[in-house]
Amino acid sequence: MGIRSIIRYTVSALAFAFAVLGVCLAAARAGGKRIKLPVGLMILAVAAVVDITGLRIGLKEWRYLEGEIRPVPLETTLSELRLGWWPFLYHTAGNLLWFFPIGVLWKALSPKHSMLSALLVGAGLSLSVECLQYLLGTGISDADDILLNAAGALAGAFAHSLFRKSAVRRQRGKPPSSPPSVGP
Repeated sequence: MGIRSIIRYTVSALAFAFAVLGVCLAAARAGGKRIKLPVGLMILAVAAVVDITGLRIGLKEWRYLEGEIRPVPLETTLSELRLGWWPFLYHTAGNLLWFFPIGVLWKALSPKHSMLSALLVGAGLSLSVECLQYLLGTGISDADDILLNAAGALAGAFAHSLFRKSAVRRQRGKPPSSPPSVGP
């Protein structure tokens, strides 16, 4: 897939994600509630992932129950590697990067969420999307995608934890602010 197609898929997925977020915000407002920023960003991220990997609204014709299944782990990744650097990069980086924000946001929702839970959330969302791909016939349901997506969510959670620890260390290193002195 070329850069133009990637941009087209991304723009379409983001448009879908913002539409979903708009519906969620309207529903929350109608119920007298507000959606906090991390929750809103998670809605955006999940909706974008679901569209770009499963629904592909307006970009692919749905062929119900005509999807392909590749259940053997690493088969696709090694095949892409044999085809060259671009197919391998597109396959691995794409799967990792789309799920990276899921892991970051999972930890942002609650620092108590463990790394294992981030991995499981990534794997569960990915498995759901792979099933959707099969049911709608919009892609290839691939074991490698689940592994890479889960790894992307785990990497995102890890990055969030590192950033948070670094921020806490920087904050602790600052001297406490004292009130300004008055007089001579």
